[in-house]
Amino acid sequence: MAAQAGLQCGFGEFLGSETLAAVRAQGFTIARIDLQGQDANGRPLPNGLPLERTALLAQEVIDAGLQPLCIIRRAEQMTVLPDGALVEFGNEPDLAKFGWTRESYLKEARRCVAIARETKRRLYLGVVSNLNKRGFDFLESLPWHEWPWIEHDSQIACSVHRYPDGRDPRNPHKGCKSREHEIAKLKAIVGPRALACTEVGYSDGPGYWSECEVAAHMAWERQLFDAHGFDFVIAFQINDGNPESRDPEAHFGFRRRDGSWKPVARQFTGAL
Repeated sequence: MAAQAGLQCGFGEFLGSETLAAVRAQGFTIARIDLQGQDANGRPLPNGLPLERTALLAQEVIDAGLQPLCIIRRAEQMTVLPDGALVEFGNEPDLAKFGWTRESYLKEARRCVAIARETKRRLYLGVVSNLNKRGFDFLESLPWHEWPWIEHDSQIACSVHRYPDGRDPRNPHKGCKSREHEIAKLKAIVGPRALACTEVGYSDGPGYWSECEVAAHMAWERQLFDAHGFDFVIAFQINDGNPESRDPEAHFGFRRRDGSWKPVARQFTGAL
């Protein structure tokens, strides 16, 4: 089965039906949304729906005909997500700036695994910031042997991020001989389980790549991960920031500030 095309869309706010319809029209099937800052109190609304924004933000994506990949920070959030939502625990826990230690991540990951087993929901763990030494070291510190890929109908998978080292997308990170070697090393660490790349992107900001180069590189990235059996590839991200900014992260968007889509959107979704 081909690796689905996804897009990082949400950062804790409702996206609106118009935006989500536009994402779907571009050929994306998955929308990654960050729910780490949302509550999980379990209070019902009069109509029986959960009150939590955790649930409502995910349901908005489902109602638009897309599958949500929900980034959570607390295991309890899994209990209120609607059917069909995919779950990703944490975001780049190998980076100190996000407040994780190996011990704190592992403690909550084990709680997430227990809920996944009870609810038979697919759960993606790891979520490291790159396929480099720091990322591999963090993945190697997790007890993957405790988490069989499929056990009692739960599905404990692994997700990773991948950002470039140098201008050529074929350049591997230090310690690997090729991009294929990076993926082989990942599989050797986490074992036979489903994989997803939940962030990959290139900046078209000053001094980086042109829009056409970004489009070609992102099409190549999806083809690479598809060839190695990944479930899906999530592009980072939906919108540009300030067009005058020299911060490269302001120029990762698949849409310009005026809402127009860049060439990368169709090349990425149509790459397979």
